[in-house]
Amino acid sequence: MRDNHYYQDGGHLGFEDYCENELTKHGGYRLVRDLLSAKKVVDTLPEELRVKITKPSQTRSLLKLVKTPDKILPLKKYVL
Repeated sequence: MRDNHYYQDGGHLGFEDYCENELTKHGGYRLVRDLLSAKKVVDTLPEELRVKITKPSQTRSLLKLVKTPDKILPLKKYVL
C-alpha cells in the first residue's frame, strides 16, 4: 500500500494522510507506524528468533537495535 503508492488512488496526499483518514477507527497512523516498525525488527532478527515474536509490543524494546543488527546476534544466547 505504502510502497506502491496505492493511497493516491483514493485521493490522499500521502500515506500518513491515508492512515489518519481511513484507519482512524483502527488506530490511525500511529498503529500503522508501530506495525511497520515491528516488521523491521522481525526482519532483522535471525530466523530462530522470529518465531518468538507473537505481538508487536514485543518488538518495541528491540527497535533501537534495528539500526545496529550486529548487536541482535548476541541476544540469541538469552532467548534460545
